Amino acid sequence: MVGKCGLSTPDFDDAHRSDIDMLSTIANWIQQPNHEHKHLSAIIYLHGIIDTHMKGSNVKNLQIFRDLCREENFGNVVLCTTMWGKVTQEEAQMREEQLKSKETFWGSLISPGAQTDRLLC
Repeated sequence: MVGKCGLSTPDFDDAHRSDIDMLSTIANWIQQPNHEHKHLSAIIYLHGIIDTHMKGSNVKNLQIFRDLCREENFGNVVLCTTMWGKVTQEEAQMREEQLKSKETFWGSLISPGAQTDRLLC
């Protein structure tokens, strides 16, 4: 899927593929023995700040993402919020703080080294 900002990202809400299938595709690509012209230096996890709460499927996908990346690689993970123009600045900052502070959300990724950022487009 190509987002409005030109990013190419897997679509975890695809009606034709399960989230597990999408994560398997990513894991298989990472584990391919021939990375002759491939270099994976970071993994960017995008989350729409317009979401008022973390749904069960979001929490489950985040846990799978956490397991896939493994803690020793969290320094190469960027947790990025999107859609900042769709809600008030105050609301977005409050939601971002919830994501960062809760261990079941982003907290368990940030404490071992994941970075956070905002995609403001």
